[in-house]
Amino acid sequence: MYRLQEPRMPTVPPFTDPCWVRLAHGAMLALDTQHRGTELMIDRLAASPAPVMLKANELHSFFSKWQESLGDELAQIRRL
Repeated sequence: MYRLQEPRMPTVPPFTDPCWVRLAHGAMLALDTQHRGTELMIDRLAASPAPVMLKANELHSFFSKWQESLGDELAQIRRL
């Protein structure tokens, strides 16, 4: 018999992946999300004068913590 495999959730790219710097430079504004926490974080980081690497680190930490809830967003981040 055939067994259906559960769909794999996208994984969080390592912090060394250039996607985090692109997101921190502003690509995060193009992220399509319905997750309220993600929306709030994006708004806060977009208005922040913090250095790009600090923003990238915060984005990576956030996505690592909430990866089970952010499958759709994780599927987008390498394309932004």
